[in-house]
Amino acid sequence: MKEPPKDKEPLQNRVGLRRTRKGWTQQELADLAGLSRQSVVAIEAGKMAPSTAIALRLAHALACSVEQLFWVNDDVRLLARKIAAPHSHPSERLALGHIGGNWVAHALPSDRTASWCVGADGLAVSDDGTTLAVDTLRPTDRLRDALLVSGCDPALGLLAAHYGERFPQHQMTAIDASSGRALQLLADNAVHIAGSHLRDDATGEFNAPFVRRALPTRATLLFRMASWQLGFVVRHGNPKAIRVAEDLVRPDVRLINREPQAGARQLLDRLLAQAGVDSALVNGHGRSAQSHLGVAQTVALDLADVGVAVLSAARAFGLDFLPLEDAHFDLVVPATLQGDERVTRMLDVVGSRGFRRELAALGGYDTTEAGQLMAEVLPA
Repeated sequence: MKEPPKDKEPLQNRVGLRRTRKGWTQQELADLAGLSRQSVVAIEAGKMAPSTAIALRLAHALACSVEQLFWVNDDVRLLARKIAAPHSHPSERLALGHIGGNWVAHALPSDRTASWCVGADGLAVSDDGTTLAVDTLRPTDRLRDALLVSGCDPALGLLAAHYGERFPQHQMTAIDASSGRALQLLADNAVHIAGSHLRDDATGEFNAPFVRRALPTRATLLFRMASWQLGFVVRHGNPKAIRVAEDLVRPDVRLINREPQAGARQLLDRLLAQAGVDSALVNGHGRSAQSHLGVAQTVALDLADVGVAVLSAARAFGLDFLPLEDAHFDLVVPATLQGDERVTRMLDVVGSRGFRRELAALGGYDTTEAGQLMAEVLPA
């Protein structure tokens, strides 16, 4: 694919956004900056490019830098490595990130519930199978700084929202993926950070053994985001009286599973094995949803009777929850990003009182160790 042409965009600005955040009228800003109200109106609408002196006066009045107020989108079309969402329809909506000197583009397909919670950074305009030409929807300097975090915890979207509120000039994007898929994306330099809640059956240890296998030549740091409960989600009142793994082989019970690399599926398969149940006898064992919320939604729509998900997903759809196991959801950070301002900002949010209180309010989350370094995983 040839380099796409670079389009020129007019000067962009956040003058109106900064002004309204301060609760000022256009006339009040004009008075503070020594301008006419008509000039402020024209600048905010993008109809007037300010001189250097006017830009400096506006920045001084709004207590920020000129760069925080004005920018030019020089590269509104770019080339990015295509990262397709498995088992989903193609999508022109994309989440973008810059990793290791290259752009990556994650599809945001409309058939995945989590995609609707992520604002697109760009739109695909051509596709050669591995590389996309992308028209950006946000300033490229912001996208170059964006932090991509993949994982299956629905609260990653909440973390991204808190990140954006605390650091308005910066962006974190949550990429929905099972734990195994998230680690694979990290190994492929498709995300900056992966979230995982995989339990090693032999040792009972969470995450570190799987990180070691997925990234055998890279040192990583494991930071706790939260501990949570996994369990059966069933319709209100549990009409099928499902209690234990053995109940899943009954002919009147329909399961909605998770994909093979998911921690929830790993737990279910372990429980079936411990109960001596052949998974091939479970109606729906081969049918999967792509997220905890997808499992809960399928049960809520009466398309299945039971699935394994987190308590917060059950609550989101008014379902009953039967706890099975406590799990640890850790954020896997490459050691090369230790001290990176984006990671520092993220960990600051993870450990913040506001985020922890809201996370706990969702139900089933223990935030006692949120933001703490739990392990350093060295190369094998």
